[in-house]
Amino acid sequence: MSTLDVFRTPLVEVLRTSISTNIERYAEDEPWVTELPAFSSKQLVSAVELKAPLDLLLPEGTDLKDIENAMRLHRALPHLTPLQARDPRLWTRLAHVDLWTYMRDRWPVERFADDADKRIRFVEGRYFVARSESRALLRNGIARLWWTARLSYDGNRQNRTNLQLFCCPRSTSHNRYLSAEWVVRAS
Repeated sequence: MSTLDVFRTPLVEVLRTSISTNIERYAEDEPWVTELPAFSSKQLVSAVELKAPLDLLLPEGTDLKDIENAMRLHRALPHLTPLQARDPRLWTRLAHVDLWTYMRDRWPVERFADDADKRIRFVEGRYFVARSESRALLRNGIARLWWTARLSYDGNRQNRTNLQLFCCPRSTSHNRYLSAEWVVRAS
């Protein structure tokens, strides 16, 4: 298919340090980062190859579609190495540009309309990946999907259609089951 661009580190840091300035922009329907001056010069072409479109389902009421989206994202990025998957620049780019509509529906900042500090912390946790926090990859709205799928996928299973995984017991997905080729790895 194609390769995926990532943000340059300075752009990620500018975005992170200006969350409070841009907090209202996180409620906009369209991605606003692409409107920043010199946006195109603040990106890198990466070696990350897309194998399928980045086409995530939007939540429908209490059906958040986390499991389905984890599988879709993993299908789009099946050859992402663990080193590439730890790169905050990738997940920040996806959250702010390529999967903005998903992020707005799944992680709306309006849920903290009455508390500016919580809103800022929410954006920092869901739209960015903090380098110093070991759990940051599981908080970012996009990275958490890919890592969930990566840690539960076993392409070596012969009978993939009868498998189910009791997944994400603490997630807001209300303990949905995975089927097909998605299983817990024993090792």
